[in-house]
Amino acid sequence: MFRITIIILSICFCSTLWSQSDILATLKFDSTNVLIGDQLRGSIIVNAPQGKEFSFPTASEYWKGKNIEIFNLSNPEKLNAEGGKQIVKQAVSLIFWDTGTYVLPALPFGYINGDKTDTIFTQGISISVSYPPGVTGDSSYMAPIKPILEESKTFWDYIMDFQSVFIGVLSFLLIAGLAYFVFKMQKAAVARRGKLSPEGKALNELQKLLNRDLIKVGQFSEYHESISWIVRDYLHDRFRIKALESITSEILGSVNNEHMSDALKRDLKELLETADLVKYAKASPLASANEFAADYIRKLVEATLEKLKEEKSSKGK
Repeated sequence: MFRITIIILSICFCSTLWSQSDILATLKFDSTNVLIGDQLRGSIIVNAPQGKEFSFPTASEYWKGKNIEIFNLSNPEKLNAEGGKQIVKQAVSLIFWDTGTYVLPALPFGYINGDKTDTIFTQGISISVSYPPGVTGDSSYMAPIKPILEESKTFWDYIMDFQSVFIGVLSFLLIAGLAYFVFKMQKAAVARRGKLSPEGKALNELQKLLNRDLIKVGQFSEYHESISWIVRDYLHDRFRIKALESITSEILGSVNNEHMSDALKRDLKELLETADLVKYAKASPLASANEFAADYIRKLVEATLEKLKEEKSSKGK
């Protein structure tokens, strides 16, 4: 009967303390058994009403020991809770450097209870530290070497593995690109050197036409049409006149004194109109008209070259 009374009184006393403090402090670790040198992770958790002020102890002051290392102790972090409660959590990591059993003392938390200061404690915890399997603690014992963990290769690792190949490919592409550029430049230079001037082109086409002896075989229409084409092409190349796709009147309207003299313009009119008559009216030109057409090209080229020479001399002065 006396024992039952004592138990009831103890329960009532503890209930009174909990109702007064309304704070619960807990110390938890992942395990109470750990290998020497390994990290033991845990947390200190306090449950309290919102707005309740309390102080966190410094664990390093209570868990002192030459073989205990507090590897990590985070700042207290306040977490959200329901029902007007607050939860404050602090992470801790310990390393033990000798085997045996270590008792971690309870941690005290001070708080205001009414008009006085009170204290609540976490539970104390016993930690058992042992050697890894197969290790006896003998100083002459050597544990087997752990295998080297191979890391997965990154893109740059592959680049470094094949750097000689990449350098060779890049060098080849660079040399090939440079060679192609030089080839194109040389080809363009040759084309520029081999390209005839508008005057040279006109005289060259005229000579090829005369070599065909179209007048001798009576091909008057083809002869005068070819003469007209050579003149039109020359006006286009030298003066940028749209002569290839224009009719005679449009060409004559585009030619001015900057291009040729009035005499040459009159002769141009006669040449183009003769070519039109031969082509469309099937007229038979006189022998003088045939010779006049060829001579006109030579006179136009000579006059233009003389004018270009004068313009060049005046610019050089």
